[in-house]
Amino acid sequence: YPDMYPALQVLAQAKEDVNKAKKDINNITGGKSGSSSSSSSAAEKELYESKLYEQQIAKLDQQLKNLDYTKSKLSKNSQAYRDALQQEINLMQQKQKLAHEEAERLRNQKSSKISEINKIAGADWYSLDDSQKQKTFDSLYNAKKNETQKKFNDLLKEVDSLDKSIVKLGDDWVSWQSKIDENKFEIIINKISEFNEQLNNL
Repeated sequence: YPDMYPALQVLAQAKEDVNKAKKDINNITGGKSGSSSSSSSAAEKELYESKLYEQQIAKLDQQLKNLDYTKSKLSKNSQAYRDALQQEINLMQQKQKLAHEEAERLRNQKSSKISEINKIAGADWYSLDDSQKQKTFDSLYNAKKNETQKKFNDLLKEVDSLDKSIVKLGDDWVSWQSKIDENKFEIIINKISEFNEQLNNL
């Protein structure tokens, strides 16, 4: 099916880009020392990995767009059309896999930040009631140099942001699964329609 060949080429190139990007991740934190540089390197790596996920999803979305155009030129009661539907399923499953991996990465980030929070608080922060949390937070205040309380507050915000991102990834995964199920159903109906058409032409 020549109309679908460009989409397959894009997919092959995307896989190459992903593999190369994964190899480059380890170079992000090289050549720095000290706690400040280490924190900066970790933040740079987190940002890089987040951008990498967005780029991978964007490439798959472009391939899906190409397939949608290809489908528009095909007969719906044809094997070529069903093949295009299956390729859409494959691409959406790749998106699901990427989302799952990204969610795992964010959960690890969250776990690490919660460990930092608990270390600074000297307690399991998320098991404290509101009054205990306020007392602990106030105890971190330093009139001259309030870096500890500021860092603590930043960590709390980062955990909250990670929670929202993880929930969104879950929502995206479910949305793609819904589309996958629709495509699978359409393939079945399409086959039945083609069979009935063949019977009517006998």
